Amino acid sequence: MTARELVAVRHEPIRIPSHPALVLARGALVVFVGPRGAGKSTMVASMLASLGQPTLLLSIEELPGASLAWRLVRVGADHDRMLVVSDISVEQTAALIERHQVVAVGVDSQQRSAFSPKDLRDLLRTSPSLRVALVVSQVNQTGDVRGGQDLAHECDVLVRVEGMRWGVTKSRYQKADGVGGEVMPKPRQEE
Repeated sequence: MTARELVAVRHEPIRIPSHPALVLARGALVVFVGPRGAGKSTMVASMLASLGQPTLLLSIEELPGASLAWRLVRVGADHDRMLVVSDISVEQTAALIERHQVVAVGVDSQQRSAFSPKDLRDLLRTSPSLRVALVVSQVNQTGDVRGGQDLAHECDVLVRVEGMRWGVTKSRYQKADGVGGEVMPKPRQEE
């Protein structure tokens, strides 16, 4: 393929209704970093819930229970389009994505999962219905992504979350300057 042919291909942006300022493309690996309690898990759940299509939340850090259930209610994810699992292999995840035609997967968190950055890329490349992977990652005391720089390097979009606010620090799809907002945007009022 020539550069001209690649540029001529129409690459439709993927918009996330809950966070429309964030521009993604098919196959996007999006990593959310920040300290504990910053809102990373809430933002990923909110994004998955807003898609209105089959999604999968791999809740590895927090087992399904009251705390996770209340977070899902807060973000409007109390519906049948989002699957929630906690202990799952890469192969089982691929099978679930295929069986349910999942369009987005959230991994919370990458440090506790069996998923490497390569595994996440392979899922995006080999699962026809899967458009984006949203991955939660902690940062250490020096501000580096836990688990090494492989994930930060491999991702297409890096979102920093602190104090229930988010901002893009790296993006292959848009300028990162000034892109951000509230983790839980307020619903728009009808006029």
